[in-house]
Amino acid sequence: MRYPRTLMMSVLAAMLVIATTFAPSVATAQKSAGWKIQGDYSPFWSNQSAGRRLRHAADYSRGLNAYADNAKTIAPDAAKSEAAELGRNLEAAKKEFARIRDAADDKEILATLDAIDQHLVKASEHYKQLHAECHGDCKPDQIMTCCGTITEELERAMTEHKKLLQTFAPQKPSDRKPEPAKKSDK
Repeated sequence: MRYPRTLMMSVLAAMLVIATTFAPSVATAQKSAGWKIQGDYSPFWSNQSAGRRLRHAADYSRGLNAYADNAKTIAPDAAKSEAAELGRNLEAAKKEFARIRDAADDKEILATLDAIDQHLVKASEHYKQLHAECHGDCKPDQIMTCCGTITEELERAMTEHKKLLQTFAPQKPSDRKPEPAKKSDK
C-alpha cells in the first residue's frame, strides 16, 4: 500500500518541478528601457562589473598612496604588486565600459560614457608614470603624486558612472513627482 502512495507523491513532485521550471515568469517578461545598461539581464553584467573595477582600482591607488605617505622607504616588490593590481582593475574597467558602449544607443548615455572614458584615459596616463616609478627609483613623493591624480580621475569616473546608473534607474513611487491637480469647471 505504501508503494503506490510514494510513487504518486514522487510523480506529483516531479510535475511541480517541471511546471515551475518551464513556466514563463511575469517578472522577466517586461524589462525596462535600459535593461542592458542597468545590468538587469544576467549575461550583461558589465555595468556592475565596471563600477566594481573602478572602486577596486581607486582602493589600490589610495592604498599605495597611503603606503608611500607613511613609509620611510618603499619596498619595490610591494609597490610593484599594488601598482600591478591597480593597472589590472583599470584595464578591466575600460573593457567593461566598452561592452556597455556596444549596447548603448542613446545620446545621453554615450555622452556619459565619453566623459568616463576621458577620466580613464587620464588615469591610465598617470598609471604609466606610476608603473615606471615603481619599476625605477620608487620615490615616495612621485608615487604619491601619481596615485593622487589617478584617484581623482577614478573618483570623477565613478561620479559619472553614478549618473549613468541614475539615468536608467526605475523611479520608485515615492520619487515620482505628483501630477498637478486638474482645475474643475464648476
